[in-house]
Amino acid sequence: MMNPAWNTTLMTVIFSLPVVTSLICAMIVTIYGREERNLPHALIRTLVAAFLVSTFLWGCIVLYLQWPILFVVLQTAFYYALLILHVLLYRVTYSLTGTGGKECFSNMHYIVPAIIPAVLLIWSFYVPLDAQLYIVTSRGQAMAGYEAYTALFTSKPIGLLLWNITYNLLSFRRIMAYRHVIGNYSADEGRSPVRWIKQMILVLLSIIMYPLIAMGMGRTVLFGSLWMILPSILIVAELIILCYNIVSENYIVITDADEKTDTDRDKAHHINREYFEHYIQTQKPYLNPKLRITDVAADLHSNRTYVSNFINSEYGMNFSRYINLQRLKELDLLCLDPKNKIVMGIDLIFQAGFSTYRGYIRTKTEEDRNRLLKGFEDR
Repeated sequence: MMNPAWNTTLMTVIFSLPVVTSLICAMIVTIYGREERNLPHALIRTLVAAFLVSTFLWGCIVLYLQWPILFVVLQTAFYYALLILHVLLYRVTYSLTGTGGKECFSNMHYIVPAIIPAVLLIWSFYVPLDAQLYIVTSRGQAMAGYEAYTALFTSKPIGLLLWNITYNLLSFRRIMAYRHVIGNYSADEGRSPVRWIKQMILVLLSIIMYPLIAMGMGRTVLFGSLWMILPSILIVAELIILCYNIVSENYIVITDADEKTDTDRDKAHHINREYFEHYIQTQKPYLNPKLRITDVAADLHSNRTYVSNFINSEYGMNFSRYINLQRLKELDLLCLDPKNKIVMGIDLIFQAGFSTYRGYIRTKTEEDRNRLLKGFEDR
């Protein structure tokens, strides 16, 4: 238990970190959105909204400590912000992990989390302000005669726990479907959002500990302990992960708009292994770090579906792995070329078609692992 004399001040400073981080991230994404024309404006608006909601949410927690009366006034908005932040983060995941075709994000995601805060708001009109303030200042204790209202008022940890789990499961299901499709769409290992979105999910799942601790320890003990540092640090980490990867363009949005000759399916059947490998060896499309299967399909006067099925059936692998294998072979040739003796290894990696060093490491590690497993199987 920390000394009450400096406990509140320390907690205020700690909870102010997400407020400042959220504001900075909102400004960065806003500036980036104005300069980057390829990113959908709807996604930029959702990101900025998520950062601003996070600012408000953690600002309310600061009010909870310093000016309880203001928190009481804003309690309904706080509860809604607590829930809607998960919706906005899921909307970002939803936008980045589309698998093609028409998709519509249901407005029910915004309506459902408003129900409980609305009930709390209406009920609060029949509860004296002194009773509401007592619940806050006593860290969840009920005033006689208002036990039911107190139970709803203090239900936020349970509500957050269930809401957190629900939306993390939705996000996880979404990225699993995306992961299955992206391998047959893009060969840019370095820009796949799957890994960093998983990191965000793990961070959010870690925050589940907070409501569990709140229910187990009680609010008075919790707000006087170092456990309260954890959710603040985790949220700051999540905000930085999200902002960094969006600004760094570590995502690939699958769209059918760039499939130029999808309706010309008759010509697709002219592709055979000899013709395809001649195209790969002479045109070397894999040198394009942002290569997508629609680019290859357009060059072959085919379509995305046929080319994907062709590679899977002929080579027993998806489009991404096939292209990255060609890049590894190209890199081997570049390393053997005497002209490249003075060239740095990282430059050769980029020349071979890899967009990032991280993408190269992932590909090399995966292929080394596959080669090792195949060696065991052949014994």
